[in-house]
Amino acid sequence: MNYKILENFIDEKSCLELISDAEKYSSNDRLKVQNERSILPSSSNGFLNLINQSNAWAKLHKYLNSQSFLETLQEQLGLKNQNFLITNFFKLIALEKDF
Repeated sequence: MNYKILENFIDEKSCLELISDAEKYSSNDRLKVQNERSILPSSSNGFLNLINQSNAWAKLHKYLNSQSFLETLQEQLGLKNQNFLITNFFKLIALEKDF
């Protein structure tokens, strides 16, 4: 398994905004798992609502699901010359925002 830590992937200001928006828009939609950890599955209606309500989450979601991010990961992990493509099997409902 390959992994790479991308230093400063999310700056402090953006991180605080993501946390604030998650608390504001998804506090009732989280699931409790393993010792009371909260999760919000990216395939849930709660997550869809979060990315429709929050510009910060919509922007992050779009980037994480982009061909550009995939290519960055391939380069960072030394997987050059691979022909991987983005496929989203869980996005069955269209987003209201298109960033």
